[in-house]
Amino acid sequence: MRLGLGYDGAGDITGIMVNQSLLNLLKLEVDPNIQALHTQEKEQIKTLNKFASFIDKVQFLKQQNKMLETK
Repeated sequence: MRLGLGYDGAGDITGIMVNQSLLNLLKLEVDPNIQALHTQEKEQIKTLNKFASFIDKVQFLKQQNKMLETK
C-alpha cells in the first residue's frame, strides 16, 4: 500500500510503502476499569480545583477585611 511521498538522502522524492500486517499487530483496547478510574480521577481533580479556588477567594476576602479593619 502506497501511503505518501518521502525523500532519500540525495534529495530525490521516493514512494513510501506501508506493511499493513505490522499495523494489525497493534490491537490495543482500553480496559473499562482503567477508563472509569481515569474519569473518576478527572472529576475529583475538578472538584479539588473548585475547592482550591474557594480557599483562595476566602484568603483574599480575609486580607480585604483586615485592610478595612485597619482603616
